[in-house]
Amino acid sequence: MIQCALNGPRVAMTAHQLARDARAAVDAGAASLHLHPYGADGRESVDPEDVAAAVAEVRAACPRAELGVPTGARIAADLPAVAAWRDPLPDMASVNLSEEHHVAVMEALLARGIAVEAGVWSVDDAERLASCGLADRCRRVLVEVGGDEQLRKAEAVEAALAGVALPQLHHGEDAGTWDVVRRALGKGLDARVGLEDTEVLPGGGRAAGNAALVAAAVDLARAG
Repeated sequence: MIQCALNGPRVAMTAHQLARDARAAVDAGAASLHLHPYGADGRESVDPEDVAAAVAEVRAACPRAELGVPTGARIAADLPAVAAWRDPLPDMASVNLSEEHHVAVMEALLARGIAVEAGVWSVDDAERLASCGLADRCRRVLVEVGGDEQLRKAEAVEAALAGVALPQLHHGEDAGTWDVVRRALGKGLDARVGLEDTEVLPGGGRAAGNAALVAAAVDLARAG
């Protein structure tokens, strides 16, 4: 499965423009979409109105795609906003296990019927997931690596997750993106690409947009 992380420097933040880019990504082969809702002030938002507007537009454009939104440290002080999210709800939300209030955020999402994508950046995060008591209620693990030695980090995190019986979706960042994606797809794991992660194609050229990145990932998956 290929997930596309839509937001990036060349994708405008309005719900309508996200929906247009989402449709192109799905047409290129993405089955899952990760998007950041924004408010009228141009800032990333967890406000119920902004989340519902983004989900509604993207779901109308891509009715069969899985839709996910992020959470982050900022949301721990705004858990009432998650509790107030209204229809249409996202299918899932990602929660970083490195953040202090991850259990509270996961519980708030699950209480709303929103699936959890557990964001794991390190071996320590993998251990937190295994011990938090909620792993079996998550949809998948999002293995996120960045910086130097991304392949080594991905291998270490995968090994640390051996006792967690969840699907894994891997993504890298910038120059390391395609090494991580190739490794994941070669092992039969899911992978994420998109302008949030990189603007460069496997061959080094600049991608025209999210759809081009997804198409490149699909080609890698088919090549085995």
